[in-house]
Amino acid sequence: MTRESKGRERRTEEKCGHCGGRICCTYVTQKIDAPRSKADFDHLLWQVSHRGVELFKESGGWYLLFRSPCEHLGEDGLCGIYPLRPEVCRAYDNDWCELDQPAEENFQLHFTDHAALLAYCRRRFRRWDSPARVTTPPRGIDQEATGTEGSTGIRSRKSSMASNSSTSLRGPRVSGR
Repeated sequence: MTRESKGRERRTEEKCGHCGGRICCTYVTQKIDAPRSKADFDHLLWQVSHRGVELFKESGGWYLLFRSPCEHLGEDGLCGIYPLRPEVCRAYDNDWCELDQPAEENFQLHFTDHAALLAYCRRRFRRWDSPARVTTPPRGIDQEATGTEGSTGIRSRKSSMASNSSTSLRGPRVSGR
């Protein structure tokens, strides 16, 4: 370890010591494709209906945010496996972190629950509340795996076998996504 990297690690540890692990180690984000269709937003409504799941948009795109503290975060706010922590934790640079500025200040859109996202959907899509709201599965869901009957994405085994004579007893083929 170089003198510079030792100094940087010391600054990182000192800064994290002041935070007490109450910010960056309490959630995970996952970048998602930008939602465009009613089906995309309908699926996101289901996701944000779960406790601790939020949705936000910032300059880098759209993200799901899962509020769930790391299982290794001790009561003192320090990492319980610090010497053995995963690479993503080692690579994290806290020179500018949420202790300096809350991430939410950079969110262009932020939905913390179903009601907030539903209000946005109703503004974005004029006919959001029409009965035939979702007519196709969200992007990224394999049409063959979900079927094509109705908006549920569910196809009965009987109709599946009738429409595809090569379907085996194991059911329809699913792509390797």
